[in-house]
Amino acid sequence: MRLLRSEFCLYKGGQLRSPNKEQKVAIEHNGGVLLNAGAGSGKTYVLVEHVHYLVSAFVENNKELTDLEFSKKLKSYLNKIVLMTFTNDAAGEIRNRVLMRFENFPSRPDVIKNSLGALTITTIHGFCMKLIRQGLIKAPTNMRLVDENQIKRKIEALALEWFEQNDIDEEIIIKNASHIIHSMFSIFTSPELRDEWTKKSIENTFDEKKYFKEVFELLDMKSFWNLKYDLTSVNEFHDKPWFLLLSGLNGIKESDPSIDNLEKISDLFASVGRLVVSKKIDPIYKEYVEEAKKLKEFSKKNLEDLLIYKNENSAFLKWQNYLLELFKYIEKQYYFSEECSFSDLEYLVYKDLHHEDVVEAISSQYDYFIVDEYQDTSWIQFDILKKISKNDFAKIFCVGDRKQAIYGFRGGELGVFNETEANIPQNLYLSNNYRSEEHVINYNNKFFEFIFSLGKGFEGDDSFSVPVDYQTFPDSKDSGLGEIKNILINLEDEEVPKRLSATHYSMYEALAMVSQIKEWNNEETCVLYKNLKPSKDLIAVLISEKIPFQAQVKIPYSDDPILVIFKAIIDYLIKVKENRSDEQKLYDYFNFYLQGVLTHFELKLSLENRSLDHFVKDCDQLGIYYSFVKFLYSKGVANSSYQNNLKRIEDICDTCLDNLSEIWVYLKGIESKSYSTRFSYLNNPKVFIMTAHASKGLQFKNVILGGVHNNGRKLPISEVVGKLPSSFRWTPNHSRKKLYKSPNYIYEQLLNDHKDFSESKRLLYVACTRAVERIMWVDISAHGKAQADGKDSWIQALRLYRENVTSQRLEDTIDQGQYKKSNAPLYFIDNLGIKTQKTKIDLGLVSELSVTKLSLIALCSKKFYFSQILKLDEDLEGFYKDHEINYNKRVGVSDADRGSRIHYEIESYIKGSNVQVSDLQSFEFVKDLIDQEKQAHNILVSEKEIKFSFFGQMVTGIPDLFILENNKVTKIWDFKTGTCDEDDKRQYFYQLLTYAYGLHSLKYEMNDSVELALVLIDQKEIVSTHIKVSEIKEKLYQYWVTLSDLTTRELSHCQSCLYGNLCHPTPSN
Repeated sequence: MRLLRSEFCLYKGGQLRSPNKEQKVAIEHNGGVLLNAGAGSGKTYVLVEHVHYLVSAFVENNKELTDLEFSKKLKSYLNKIVLMTFTNDAAGEIRNRVLMRFENFPSRPDVIKNSLGALTITTIHGFCMKLIRQGLIKAPTNMRLVDENQIKRKIEALALEWFEQNDIDEEIIIKNASHIIHSMFSIFTSPELRDEWTKKSIENTFDEKKYFKEVFELLDMKSFWNLKYDLTSVNEFHDKPWFLLLSGLNGIKESDPSIDNLEKISDLFASVGRLVVSKKIDPIYKEYVEEAKKLKEFSKKNLEDLLIYKNENSAFLKWQNYLLELFKYIEKQYYFSEECSFSDLEYLVYKDLHHEDVVEAISSQYDYFIVDEYQDTSWIQFDILKKISKNDFAKIFCVGDRKQAIYGFRGGELGVFNETEANIPQNLYLSNNYRSEEHVINYNNKFFEFIFSLGKGFEGDDSFSVPVDYQTFPDSKDSGLGEIKNILINLEDEEVPKRLSATHYSMYEALAMVSQIKEWNNEETCVLYKNLKPSKDLIAVLISEKIPFQAQVKIPYSDDPILVIFKAIIDYLIKVKENRSDEQKLYDYFNFYLQGVLTHFELKLSLENRSLDHFVKDCDQLGIYYSFVKFLYSKGVANSSYQNNLKRIEDICDTCLDNLSEIWVYLKGIESKSYSTRFSYLNNPKVFIMTAHASKGLQFKNVILGGVHNNGRKLPISEVVGKLPSSFRWTPNHSRKKLYKSPNYIYEQLLNDHKDFSESKRLLYVACTRAVERIMWVDISAHGKAQADGKDSWIQALRLYRENVTSQRLEDTIDQGQYKKSNAPLYFIDNLGIKTQKTKIDLGLVSELSVTKLSLIALCSKKFYFSQILKLDEDLEGFYKDHEINYNKRVGVSDADRGSRIHYEIESYIKGSNVQVSDLQSFEFVKDLIDQEKQAHNILVSEKEIKFSFFGQMVTGIPDLFILENNKVTKIWDFKTGTCDEDDKRQYFYQLLTYAYGLHSLKYEMNDSVELALVLIDQKEIVSTHIKVSEIKEKLYQYWVTLSDLTTRELSHCQSCLYGNLCHPTPSN
């Protein structure tokens, strides 16, 4: 794997090379330049050489100065220059390159090197922070940068304050408070959105004409309303539906676009009938009809919402005002607390630059700005840049790739690029691509020129497409090299469905990719995905083939053993402080739970008696974080994934000031989130897996495009409140359950669709331009029909342009079954740097636990705690009487003696013993089922006791029946008499799942998928489900982790539960 900013730009044959003509012009200037630089063109080289040029010119003009005078003046000169890029890594790389470039400077090298520190090379956020620290921008006293979770909690607290202080008479707003708060978080972490909401007035300022103009643009109907159809030449078709439609549209379009006119258009479509345009006439009329159909589809989805908005406007304004008042309250209170995010830095600078004295102070200190990755510049950042340069574009040198700019709200980054292009004195372009071979360059030129012009679904026109400036192949390289290739797979097997699923796509794609990687003799290859989910199948196949690789993976925090252990201990500390009288029982309980967690992650860690007590005592002296580190070290835990887990824990403890409750809330807040890390398999990998986004700045000999068949699907926004002002779903009437979309909510949906599609095209461009020699992808068909899920998926674009693409049909039969996909965490494949010493595991709570008692976990963790830890059921009635608590008794329980008798009769029949039947009708139902299995020559094993280790706990159980076909366990049955409600079923299926786990752990050969069946004898019913063996452990673990939470739950069985009144005491108790 090689960096894009590599020595191919700076060096040739170990020597610094000279720039080409285009680069020389881009280097030797004093500002006022927008440099449009495509992939592989050497833009970082140009940035570094431009700094070298500026310093060289300064040296030439100040030869007469002494070293001291020269140093002082050079520092003053460099202090006024700011070089900004968009990531800390990029800023660090450029900083290092600049220092290296001046290593052997011919004049005063030491003085120059010591002066380079005055040059500001940073990110936009870093520059904003510098302005704040210099006192040039006003900011909250003791401002503290925190992560997004802290900002979310801050906004949530302020929002809840507002809800408590205001009498909201809209019940639906109260019910959706959490959704509203989430939207406020999104708004306050985007300077652009926050600014828009600040400008939004309470009054209704809806401009229908302007609104529909923007809607038409996003529907790729920019000229629709102003276009009048000339029908004179086709008047002979005046009675045809299409003619009536176009004629009617001409009449409606005499007035401005409006909601009323949209309703008229909808009625017009309903009245004209089926639209078939004759092939004999000019095809332009069919195009007119097809364009109008877009509006018909828009009306079908949104007209009702727009009419409700128009007719119930006073109710709408009431909703809008609530949201605006909430926003303004948060805005007013926001900076009274010291927590701030990186987006706050931008926002503070942007707001303070509205004052002329602030502009003067900053512009007098900084007067030249170099901006890298300019295509990612937002409107707020652009406004900051214009203000501090006093709108003098001659003070700006910006470098970016226009093909990566996206149209968004208020024009987005593309609007920034276009405005700069129109105002800056000089526009330059780097056409030479030094990275890719000739065929790769030519393909990318023509392919992206073609698809960038296409609208959603790679159809029609994209109103906001950018021109593709062709890159050229440099004369200094050998021509005629490079390859574009796709592998064709046609699945004809009868078991293959006509419409493939996501699982089919990712597995067949992975098999074909690995076949190609092997054919390339494991050359350097990168598989690039839009998102990483499909890569799990590729990882499985690579491991099966023992091919070394390195993959970018997402690890959920809930799957990281260190964070799981930490949360368990925090739970323990909280419970100890809440109820010290049960400290020993709590210790036993959490020791029991923690051993299960450690066993799940295959970490051998001994928790000797009272080890958690030492941790509790250490917390008072060392603080929680250092006590936890000490605890891990004392147990022999080695953790090279420190930056991902322990560093996060340290930040959490610092942020929450060691407050246990705050830490617990924080941990709950990140449970559903993930962190990215590198997963390596074997040594010296030549295969790399990552997202296209993560590949920016990199290059690879071969690039394979992954996940191309189903990466165009998108879920519509469903939040109650959107991100734009006045974007929300609402209802004018409490009796109506349906929520209607506001006009801006509809607009935001269209905008998001367009942005997502533009972003998808941009990522495809990034992926293809990482390739040096080859681009490859897999194209799957089933039963002769090309497969794809979603019109926006990459495969749709790749199929449209076939010029100079080599196709290879994969003839070999692809056996999907030879590779087993696992849904288990990656820690089961690789420990990602977390290991323990080999120590004996203490099995914890009790020597043995029955499967029946264990199954209480599936019902309620607190019930399990009362029953198996506190052992309250041994004399529960007496306990209740002593403490004057009402005693619940379970009603409707089946006759235990009858159930035992029927079980004995079934067991005897299975084993071939003579049996006297007590309930012939019930027995016959079961007998028929058993006879069917015997006739199939299956092996039936009844009432066999099994004993096995379960998450560090020894467990025993007796499954009623398990069935073997071809010596593999295929079915596990449980016979039940009497009533069986949903709580019972949940508990019984947990037992069946545990038996499946036990049989597998005892080395019984298992079918890939096992049937778990609950045979309800009295109902003469079978309730069954199937579970993959590879998923059993993870499924059980999801139940196990509930043990860490003893929070009371309002479950359906609480009223009849023996412990119900302990969990939910009534006033009389």
